[in-house]
Amino acid sequence: MKTKLLFIAVSCLFCLALPLLSGCGNVDRVARYHKLAEQGDAEAQFRLGDLYHSGMDVPQDATEAAKWFRKAAEQGHAEAQLTLGMLYLYGRGLPEDKEEAIEWIRKSAEGGYDVAQMRLADRYYNGEGVAEDKSEAVKWYRIVAEQQGVVQADAMFMLGLCYHEGAGVPKDTAEAIRWLRKAEEAFSKQTTRPAGDNPATDFLRDIEET
Repeated sequence: MKTKLLFIAVSCLFCLALPLLSGCGNVDRVARYHKLAEQGDAEAQFRLGDLYHSGMDVPQDATEAAKWFRKAAEQGHAEAQLTLGMLYLYGRGLPEDKEEAIEWIRKSAEGGYDVAQMRLADRYYNGEGVAEDKSEAVKWYRIVAEQQGVVQADAMFMLGLCYHEGAGVPKDTAEAIRWLRKAEEAFSKQTTRPAGDNPATDFLRDIEET
């Protein structure tokens, strides 16, 4: 009986201490990132910027986030370059500057980061931060569509849309359908997408009905 009571008491103490231990782990992680970041580690700088940006484990601080994203970006960290560009684009943690935003997004895109390539294509398609240039948008959508990546399906979809509308390329319904079919298959493999939620399928249905 005493053994059983002792076990219960120890279990209770462990449950009470677990949040404190978890908190200590978070503090250690932040301290580790700070140490590595200050030593010039680009990945740690990016991670530290992300913590300040999200407010996870540290008070949310857009200015501090931008500072660390910049340090990582200046070392060629592609994800930090894109993030810094988006911060400039919307003026978060630093003054809004569309030209500076596009410069950083382009650096990331030219470095081969597919998400940045997609964001740059979108900027050209919508004329946000740059003069609208559908041909340039198509160029970047095609680069993304022809490589494996998390935004490949989106790029395939946008290529289908461009061919359907004749935006940046000659209008070509057959080519539009070809890319939309590819997008439909790629979207269907995304485990995070709800069943039946496939924009390419809906678009193809609209094309077939016209």
